[in-house]
Amino acid sequence: MSHSTLTAIIITTLCFAAALFGLSYACVFTELDGLSVISHGMYVAPPNETALIEQLEQYTEEDGYRNFVGIGGVNVADCKREGVVITMRYTTPKQLNWTEQDGTKKPIFAERITVTIPDQPDSGRKLSYYIIVQTSKKRPDLQAYLQMPREQANKLRELIGKKPITTTQA
Repeated sequence: MSHSTLTAIIITTLCFAAALFGLSYACVFTELDGLSVISHGMYVAPPNETALIEQLEQYTEEDGYRNFVGIGGVNVADCKREGVVITMRYTTPKQLNWTEQDGTKKPIFAERITVTIPDQPDSGRKLSYYIIVQTSKKRPDLQAYLQMPREQANKLRELIGKKPITTTQA
């Protein structure tokens, strides 16, 4: 094989590898309307989108103020590469009802719900099981951060066709 042919093969292989790498990480920054599920840098089509959305909304209502942690910034980008991120973007705000500590119901209007389920939570990198509720497109900083129990995270993983997280894994 000549030197120029070998060089062309190497350059083509490197370009192809760079293109695949770029495409796999493009989903880290691209957001779609409706339901979006990203697992380890790749979009996933859940077997039953309706069941997944219903479960996502149920957990958002259940976890409401009870698990409100109010932290700033969750590492969603790393979780898209090192776990699962489920996002539901509503075209019109979705009314959900949170139960306050005194038992009264408080309506909220979610424009986007994002769930992060890392393979291995890491508090230093802000990777954990969170439900992030954005209530205003005009003010994306108005977000509620809810801690989600591992059992709920595993149920969502099951609904997208992934194995549950075990105690040795996370």
